[in-house]
Amino acid sequence: MGANGKAEKFSLSRKLFGKKKNTNNGGNDPDVEDPNNVHVKDTKSVSYFTLFGLADKRDKTILAVGVIAALINGALMPLFSLLFGNFADAAAGGIHGFMHRISKVAWEMCVLGAISFVASSVFNTCFTYFSENQVTRLRVKYLQAVVGQDIAWFDVRTPAALPSRMSEDVLKVRDAIGQKASM
Repeated sequence: MGANGKAEKFSLSRKLFGKKKNTNNGGNDPDVEDPNNVHVKDTKSVSYFTLFGLADKRDKTILAVGVIAALINGALMPLFSLLFGNFADAAAGGIHGFMHRISKVAWEMCVLGAISFVASSVFNTCFTYFSENQVTRLRVKYLQAVVGQDIAWFDVRTPAALPSRMSEDVLKVRDAIGQKASM
């Protein structure tokens, strides 16, 4: 709901980088110069899926490959437990055929380890690539939004704070949709 009681609709770019009216009536914007030098940080949270709004078809495909690889890697972990149980059974099974049973289970563990290595490498690479593409687009949108502001907008904000704030915000997004999301 807006200030006038009407529902407001925003696109992704408007949510993330929408132009705000130049109101310095006690708002809590950290970039606005405060004569009392008191800053209260007012942050707006967006939904997790809003962070994926800048993705194109190629990025979504990369993300899908990464998710499938992460699912495969996650599904292999319980199989290691089963193979370890088979290893214990093979070790307790007696002397006759001992080496054959142990070799078979060891070979199965090596194959699962190799598949797990490839799957984890693929999902880490895909998520990292996806997050870096998103961050690049986000920086461009952020810069376009700042450059598109009225000159009066810069009169009430500290221009030196914009680059550091952009870096902080973009790094938070990268962390949220990058490798941490794949874990």
